[in-house]
Amino acid sequence: MTSLIAAVAIVTGVGAAPAATAGDILEQTGTRGGLVGCAGCGDPALPAALGKAGGVLVHALDADPARIATVRRQARRRGLAGRVFAERWDRDRLPWADNLVTCLVIGDPGFGVSFDEIRRVLAPRGTAVAPASVATAAFRKAAREAGGLLVYRQPVPAETDEWTHWLH
Repeated sequence: MTSLIAAVAIVTGVGAAPAATAGDILEQTGTRGGLVGCAGCGDPALPAALGKAGGVLVHALDADPARIATVRRQARRRGLAGRVFAERWDRDRLPWADNLVTCLVIGDPGFGVSFDEIRRVLAPRGTAVAPASVATAAFRKAAREAGGLLVYRQPVPAETDEWTHWLH
C-alpha cells in the first residue's frame, strides 16, 4: 500500500511565470514531494507547473469555475491528468485533514482562509507561503521573507519526537 509521505497545498496568486513561480515555491519551502493543493489558484497555469516539477500530487481549489476548467485542461495537455486535479471551492475551511499539508501557498485574499485554518492543515515542519500583497496581518507577523515570498514554518509540537517505532 502506498502511503502519502508529504503534502503540499498551494493557494496562489503569485505573479511570476508559472514554471519560475513553481520552482521558486518548491525551492523556498524545500518541498520534494507529496500533495500540492492550489486554493484560489490565481494563475491557473501554476498547478500544472508544480505537477510537472515531479514528485507531487496537485489539488487545486478555486471559486471560479473557468479557472478550474483551465487548470484541468492544462493538466491534460501536459500529460498530468491524475497528478493534477481541480475542484470548485469557495468556503473558508480547507478540505484537508489536520496536520496533513507540508506546504501551503496563500494567494487569494478573498478566499477567506484564516491563519488558524492554515495552521490546522499544516503538518509539523509544514510550510505556508504567500506573496506579501495577499498575506493577512497574522500571517505576516508569523512569517519570514524569503525570495520575495513570506514563508511560515509550522513548529513541531514539544510532545512529538523522532522515534519511528511504536512504544520505542
